[in-house]
Amino acid sequence: IFKEHWSSYALKRINQAIEASKKLSAIIVVLEDDVADFGLMRQFGIEYYGPVMGNVSGKRIIDKNRAKNIEKFYQSIVDYILKFDNIQTIILAGPGFFKTDFLKYLELQHKDLAKKSIVEATGSGGRVGINEVLKKGTVEKLAAENRVAFEIAAINEILQEIAKSSNLVVYGKKQVKEAINLGAIEKLLVLDNLIRSEDLEDSMDMVENMSGEVLVISSQHEGGKQLEGLGGMAATLRYSIN
Repeated sequence: IFKEHWSSYALKRINQAIEASKKLSAIIVVLEDDVADFGLMRQFGIEYYGPVMGNVSGKRIIDKNRAKNIEKFYQSIVDYILKFDNIQTIILAGPGFFKTDFLKYLELQHKDLAKKSIVEATGSGGRVGINEVLKKGTVEKLAAENRVAFEIAAINEILQEIAKSSNLVVYGKKQVKEAINLGAIEKLLVLDNLIRSEDLEDSMDMVENMSGEVLVISSQHEGGKQLEGLGGMAATLRYSIN
C-alpha cells in the first residue's frame, strides 16, 4: 500500500510503536529453591537472562546462616532486576513458596518494586517456568488491564468536570470541534470506532500541533460506552470558551 502523505497523527503513532518496542514491558522472575531465572518481555519477544544463584541450605535447623543467605540471595535478585530500565511489571513465578517469600521481602525492603509485582504459580522453574507464564497470557492480560484502567481514569476526569458544571469541559462532536478550531483543547478523548467512521485525523493533528493531548478510547469497555453516550468525543479545556 502506497500512501503519499502520512498525517502527523499517524506518524506519531508509528514512532510510539517503535519506541515501545525498545521498552521493557515486564520482567518474569522464576524462583526455584536458590535459583532465579529471568525472562524480559519486550514488544518484539522474550529475552532470557540468568540464572542468579543463591547459597541457601534446605536444612533450616543446622544452617544458622540460612536467613542471612536467603536475604543475600533476594537482594542479588533485586540488583539484577534494577539493571534494566523501564520496568513496568514484575511477575514472580515458580513452584513452592520462594516466590511469595520474595514478594514479602520486597514489601519490607523495596516497596516500589513490590507495588509492580504479582505472583503467578507455575509447576516448573527455569525457562520452562517462564514459558508457562507466557502460555497463560499473563503479560498480555496485564497490559490490557493497565490500558483499560488508564482510559477509564481519563473518562472519569471528564465526568467529574461535567458533574461540577465546569466551563473547562466540552463533549459532543459539534462542541468539541468548535473548541479544537479555537485551539482550546488540553486533552481530547475520541472513541475508536468514531475514528474509523469519520475523518478525524486533521482535527486530532490540530490538537497535537497546539500541544494538546489526544487519547483514543476503546469502545469495548464501560468507559468507552460512557464516552459513546457523550457523543463519542469529549475534551478538557485550557480555558473557558463560553
